[in-house]
Amino acid sequence: MIDYAKYKRGDELLEHTTETQTENRIETELPAEAQTESRSQYQKRKREAEKREKRRSRRKAFAAAIVLVILTGVLCGTVIASTLNTPHDAVVIASANAQYVKHTVSDALEKLVDKMPWQQREDDASSELDNLPSTDNTDHSDNHTEPSQQQGDISEPDQTTTESAVSLVTPDNPYGIDPSKPMVALTFDDGPSKYTWPIVSALAQHNARATFFMVGNRVATHEAAIDFLLENNQEVATHSFSHANLVNCDGEELLSQIQKPDKALQKQHDYTPHLFRVPYGERDERVLEALRQQGKPAIGWSVDPRDWEVQDKDTIVKHILARVKDGDIVLMHDLYQPTADAVAELIPALQERGYQLVTVSELFQYKGIELTPGTYYYASWKWV
Repeated sequence: MIDYAKYKRGDELLEHTTETQTENRIETELPAEAQTESRSQYQKRKREAEKREKRRSRRKAFAAAIVLVILTGVLCGTVIASTLNTPHDAVVIASANAQYVKHTVSDALEKLVDKMPWQQREDDASSELDNLPSTDNTDHSDNHTEPSQQQGDISEPDQTTTESAVSLVTPDNPYGIDPSKPMVALTFDDGPSKYTWPIVSALAQHNARATFFMVGNRVATHEAAIDFLLENNQEVATHSFSHANLVNCDGEELLSQIQKPDKALQKQHDYTPHLFRVPYGERDERVLEALRQQGKPAIGWSVDPRDWEVQDKDTIVKHILARVKDGDIVLMHDLYQPTADAVAELIPALQERGYQLVTVSELFQYKGIELTPGTYYYASWKWV
């Protein structure tokens, strides 16, 4: 005989005991109808309790995963900072690492939330109970001046903030680039370096992208910076292996200077770059022919603040803002603190003037221009 007289409060399961003959106890049987109703309630409460226990387990797993992701991000930042040489380096890394952890945790949370629906409404859970079972030594000077712009084909953008491009986002246009609005490609030469981190962080913060022309012999020593750059949707291109003047290289060395950076990026990052920038802007027919055979367009620039020379944030920003136009390619170097400081100020200033900040590949794609290997491009409006 089952005694249904004892229940625990709240969400605990109903206790029941098998009736035994006891001298000091008087058994009172419940009517059959009452027994049936109580048994149904008991089974329902049991399933509900098991359901809550499963949700609690999911919450614990969810919380543990969050902690693991955060600790991993912090550990990565600590290891990177510890490999640098000066206290200032740690400060530079701090901002970049915070941005890295933010995006990593955000991505992990989105995936976990999709897989763990632990915030079910109680009424939904109750309605489903009956259906559930119970169970740096490079010279950066160049000999080329900024090209003059073709007349009559470029107009100044409106001095307004770029509108949201959410409606333009498609699988083929993941960043919502609007071809009808002005755009500029910021580019950075000779890295990566410790200053690549804050530059990429500033770009990511403002949903902007740029192209980084890397020197091949720096790839192996800056793997973390390259990973950070790629994870934030920036474009990687090459700038020779050792920043040699390619005009002075013989045939074998010329080919090596073009190919070796690609091999390093492919091996260490599974990434194949498609664009090339010749050091110092120096090229001749032989250099362009070698690039054509390797399938690489030569990317120049139309705005050059000579950041490597002036080493002053305000001068860099003023030079660019005074000259930049729709379709321009801006040259800078991710090797200097003043450049990193200038970029943090320059990005929002350009966006406030209505410019979309895009990669070189995006610039030509959305301008409807096909890049041809062996051709030298100053901007989307001038090439030779």
